[in-house]
Amino acid sequence: AIVGNGFRYDGYACFRIKDVRSLEVPSKRCDVYERVLKARKLKIPPSPPLRFDTLKNLLISANKHFPFIAVATEKQYPDECYIGRIVSVTDKHLFLPQIDAGASWDETPYKYVLEQITNVSMGSDYENGLYEISLFPN
Repeated sequence: AIVGNGFRYDGYACFRIKDVRSLEVPSKRCDVYERVLKARKLKIPPSPPLRFDTLKNLLISANKHFPFIAVATEKQYPDECYIGRIVSVTDKHLFLPQIDAGASWDETPYKYVLEQITNVSMGSDYENGLYEISLFPN
């Protein structure tokens, strides 16, 4: 579970181990976050039943439990993520109609190469908010 800037739990994120270059455990601000979460009596939300054996299975299982998925291809586009509802996943590709920040849909699904996806996130307030005001294309 992600702890967002608002000092509350805000979705989930999955990263490929081979892409992690460093990890600070505990974080320098860990104590502050723990104290705020405790003061607010917030508990870690239960983990959704996701599959982590392959990226394909992660995407399929996430799509079953969350209305929108966000993916990032940080090596190609380090400051961008793409949000949408998965329509298909093969062994090599993800087909994702994208919704933009204005809650407008692209007409055709974008084809992502699974090997280029470095981050999958789901369940954040941002993704859920877009879902609440959008109409998924048929």
